[in-house]
Amino acid sequence: MSDGNLAQIEKVNKDDLITILTSYEGKDGIAYKVTTTSKFLAAGWFAFRPFRRLLHKLKSMTSR
Repeated sequence: MSDGNLAQIEKVNKDDLITILTSYEGKDGIAYKVTTTSKFLAAGWFAFRPFRRLLHKLKSMTSR
């Protein structure tokens, strides 16, 4: 059972999951469908996180 706190990461057992996200509603009230492509891109963006930090540091060093 989740407490609804979306600002933190919660770890749960896979057996406790009863649903899979298929869509969500944004701030503008539009419902967005979650596709396999968007899940893949999100996973890639998350996995690329250490490299993004490195690129940001390099960019900030060269812009001075």
